[in-house]
Parts: sequence; C-alpha cells; structure tokens
Amino acid sequence: MPTPTPSTLLRAKTVVIVLLACGVCIALAHVLDPWAYQASARFVGSLSKPVAMFDWYQQLRQLGSVVPWLILALVWWLAGVGARARHELPRPERIPTALALAVVIAGVAAELFKPLIGRMRPEDTGGVYLFMPLGERVGRWSDLGIPSSHAAVAFAAALVLTRWRPLAGVVLIPLALGTSLTRVLNANHFFSDTATGAAIGLLSAWASWSMCKGGRAE
Repeated sequence: MPTPTPSTLLRAKTVVIVLLACGVCIALAHVLDPWAYQASARFVGSLSKPVAMFDWYQQLRQLGSVVPWLILALVWWLAGVGARARHELPRPERIPTALALAVVIAGVAAELFKPLIGRMRPEDTGGVYLFMPLGERVGRWSDLGIPSSHAAVAFAAALVLTRWRPLAGVVLIPLALGTSLTRVLNANHFFSDTATGAAIGLLSAWASWSMCKGGRAE
C-alpha cells in the first residue's frame, strides 16, 4: 500500500479542518436563528415599502441565481477561446469553466438536500422549526428552506473568483453575504439555511477549482 505523500496528508488535514469549521458555523447559525428572525422582522417593519420592492434587494438576490453566472461564464469562455486561438493566452477558459461548474454544483446540491432535510421556510412557520412529512416533500419542494440555494450559488461564484484573484473577494464576498441577507430579511430562510448554503458554496467552489486544476488565466 503506497505511503501518503506530505502534500496528500496536508490536503486531507485541510479538508477535515474546513468541514469542522463549516459544522461549527452552521451550529452557531442555528443558535442565532431566533435573534436573526426577530431582528429582520423589526428591520423590514420599519421600511416604507415591502423589502422586495427595493432595487438593492432584487440586485443582491439575483446574485444567487445560476443563470447570470452561467451567462458571464459563457461570454468569458468564448472570449478566452478566441484569445487562445490567437495565441494570446494559455488555457484562459479554465476559470469560466470553474465558475460555471461551481454554481451548477452548488445549486443542484442545495436543491437535493432540501427534501432530505425537509425543514420548512420561516415565512410558513412563524419563525419556528417545522419539518414537512416525508411524503409531501417532493410535491412541495418550493416550501422547503434548508439549505438556501441562493446563498450556495452566490458563495460558490464569489469563492471561485476569489481563489483566482484574491483581491476580488473584497467585493464579491460581501455581495454574497448581501445575497444571504436578502433571503433572511424576507423570511424566506432562517439564518442557518443561508449558513448551510454558504458551506455548500464553499465546497462546490473547492470541487470545481480542483476539477479544473486551478487554471491560471491571466
């Protein structure tokens, strides 16, 4: 049996640490759920109109959709293929490929976990945890809350692009947090739903980056 190399052991140790950190953050988010629900209700109640009618809400919310990121990745990929054909850049299409993979993996994974967990959205439960009967979960998929697919997609995109260009995280990670905030403000999700989605986004970004071998387009 081959002896693990130091790099393999370091990678395995890193995976364990990241998974433990995700678990701790999700557990802490569950503790904060009652406070976050009440605080968001007070904030929304102080607004002059429904929160969903504000431009900033809609703009942040759309960052959690797969479609805009796929359009960006496609345009970027096509531009990269053209640059490669002109011998301007080596393999420039790796980054948009990693971006597209990350948001698709995150979105699909988040949606698949929803019926497995079965917890309903706070807007339908008055802010308490209620779990849908197993037989109803597929037919009422849209009423399931955890994890937040918007948070998963937003964090997957932000973290892939941050891995490529770390300074981009100064802008992208706060935007992903803003996307998560919109889901809590409108009582579509508990805070812990978005924390779980963010963890899925992190793991999806890591997986897609690894599959694309951490491509370095300049």
